[in-house]
Amino acid sequence: MFTKQKGFSVIELMIVVAIIGIIASVALPFYQNYMARAKVSEAVMLLGGLKNPMLEYYNTWGRWPSVEEVNGKTGGVYTESIISGESDGLYVEATMKVNDGIVGGKQVRMEYISATLQWHCTVEGVSDPIPEQTLPTVCRS
Repeated sequence: MFTKQKGFSVIELMIVVAIIGIIASVALPFYQNYMARAKVSEAVMLLGGLKNPMLEYYNTWGRWPSVEEVNGKTGGVYTESIISGESDGLYVEATMKVNDGIVGGKQVRMEYISATLQWHCTVEGVSDPIPEQTLPTVCRS
């Protein structure tokens, strides 16, 4: 008498687990890169929100303000700090929180180019730049 098999054999289950493991090992780096890009996007968004207030202050008072002087946000969920300064030009710079994986403690900058009257997102001039693959497209060189 033949009995019908109910369920899967051990070998079939092992094959399924192996396939799931292979898929997970391929997907994990993509997921980590996606999460890092989302964190950097927060910093770029915060910097973008400072563009108009900083320029208005500069045009009114003739000097580049600190972020606090324009009531700007100085941090976020993934962004440790935001500062402003002058070196070769006017800029605002964001530093990511230290414990955030591949972008932890790294920086991105928005520079105001007075010759073109436009803002430019870059990692040039920062002490610890965010890796190119995690930058938003607008910030890549």
